[in-house]
Amino acid sequence: MAPAGCRTRVAAASASLPSDAPSEAELRCRLMALSDENYMLLTTFRRDGTPVATPVWVTAFGEDRVAFWTSSGSGKAKRLAHTQRVIVQPCDVRGRVKPETEPIDATAQLVEGDQREQIRRQVKAKYGFQTKITKLLGQLGGILKRNRIPYGDRGVIVTPVSGGPQGA
Repeated sequence: MAPAGCRTRVAAASASLPSDAPSEAELRCRLMALSDENYMLLTTFRRDGTPVATPVWVTAFGEDRVAFWTSSGSGKAKRLAHTQRVIVQPCDVRGRVKPETEPIDATAQLVEGDQREQIRRQVKAKYGFQTKITKLLGQLGGILKRNRIPYGDRGVIVTPVSGGPQGA
């Protein structure tokens, strides 16, 4: 959940800075507000720089980061293996960006072990039975397509970056 006082800090920071230069505190608050959403649009980048946007579940990870899980066989994981640069923004289940929201430049780190387990617990706590349904659907799809990939075996931690877009 977004820290208390974020809205006050964001409003104060916005009043003193040009609109194209959000403060680090504002970026962190905007990112943490994502943890209250059901979905976030994650934009990753192919090797040639082409953006690929995907809606993902999202949960808080500490005080200034958000996280989600994915499969090591997914396109997201493959793209994140060559560049950590991402853009995130609140969206609906179909990936339609929520009105009056701004994209956030960030980095995304693939994690395993204890960090992935923490993300798994938080996703299951937030999304509950939906996690079982999506796992079953993923397994059925893998059987039908004859292309099984692991379910949720990688965690991804998203951290905001200040100073605009990062190089690909």
